[in-house]
Amino acid sequence: MTRSPDDDLAGVVLAAGAGTRLSPLTRLRPKALCPVGGRPLLDHALARLSTVGLAPSSVAVNLHHGAEAIDAHLPLSVHRSRETPVALGTAGALGAMAGWLGGRSVVVTNADAWLTPEDHPDQPVDLARFVEEWDRTRVRLLCVQTRRQADFGTLRYCGVALLPAALVSGLAPEPSGLYEVMWRAELD
Repeated sequence: MTRSPDDDLAGVVLAAGAGTRLSPLTRLRPKALCPVGGRPLLDHALARLSTVGLAPSSVAVNLHHGAEAIDAHLPLSVHRSRETPVALGTAGALGAMAGWLGGRSVVVTNADAWLTPEDHPDQPVDLARFVEEWDRTRVRLLCVQTRRQADFGTLRYCGVALLPAALVSGLAPEPSGLYEVMWRAELD
């Protein structure tokens, strides 16, 4: 099923980061355009959002580092959110998209999130089910169980989050992170 652009759910790919952990690869191209399996990470992220029924016109990508290259790579129907003069972080990026989001809830994914069955054979990722089972009132994070301390106890965040419209609408278009602004409050 493909959702229409005016539905109550939008997709956002966070692609504005510098990709310093992937250096020296990111000296050649933006992190979102680094290939995995012969395809840029950004293409994997867009395909991931299509599995939950989001058409390209219901998806936005934030741009800062390597903005021109990423912009040229994106399908025309994908919304672009340019962050200048500084990258706004994960929460600020969504705040800057408030007008485009128009009160919709959001499936947000990091451009470099990697969710293959091979990576998590004992915990397969069914993103469509993850979204379908969401109540749209609370933040929902896609995590996998680990054997050691990670992001949230022994849970490691996989780079995909579901954010209710009521919380997204309060985000400011200023440098800030989702963990500090939104997730920590949900955990406390």
